[in-house]
Amino acid sequence: MMVGEVYIAASSAGPVKIGFSANVEQRLKTLASVTKTRMTVLARTPATRRTEFYLHQVFVETRLHGEWFSPSQRLLDTAKAISEKGMDALPEMAHPDPGAALGDVRKSDEFTERARSSLIVIAGPRVHGERIADLFARVAAHTGLTRRKVKSIWYREAVSVSAAEFIAIQEAHDAVVMMMMHQAQRGLLPDATARLYAAQKPSCQTELASGA
Repeated sequence: MMVGEVYIAASSAGPVKIGFSANVEQRLKTLASVTKTRMTVLARTPATRRTEFYLHQVFVETRLHGEWFSPSQRLLDTAKAISEKGMDALPEMAHPDPGAALGDVRKSDEFTERARSSLIVIAGPRVHGERIADLFARVAAHTGLTRRKVKSIWYREAVSVSAAEFIAIQEAHDAVVMMMMHQAQRGLLPDATARLYAAQKPSCQTELASGA
């Protein structure tokens, strides 16, 4: 189980995001750039995806899409409580499992394959004249990974994916999907491409459904 911070942040456009990241500042900077809005942190606390999952379930009825929720008073009150008390504001079931393995590396085929699937989404459709190396460069720019690492995951040559790499890939995946969904809503994408991104699920939901 990966360790980082769970955060609740409000967009200047209205919706509130409940997310998880190993680098909240960079994550919010990326979100602000992609959504063209100002992000304000309402609460953040050291946690794991278990805590994020709990909060997503608690506020599922106000979910707008992905990790974005309507700014209900209950959600705002919860954010205030977390800001003041940290994890003590949440019930035991939301706390990280003390017996969970906190390994730094995801060695299973399942995680490397999921990382690869996310890289393909981040790369997007190959446009006329592009080389595969151009896709690797695009993915590297989005994720912060080296082109060599991107290539090794893409071709299933990587024997492991570190927790930090996995988080970076999943966060880049979500940011790209969100950006493309905004473009699709504005009619700026071909229908086939719009359908491709509309079918994507937030990576955190895939992660948690597996019990990670």
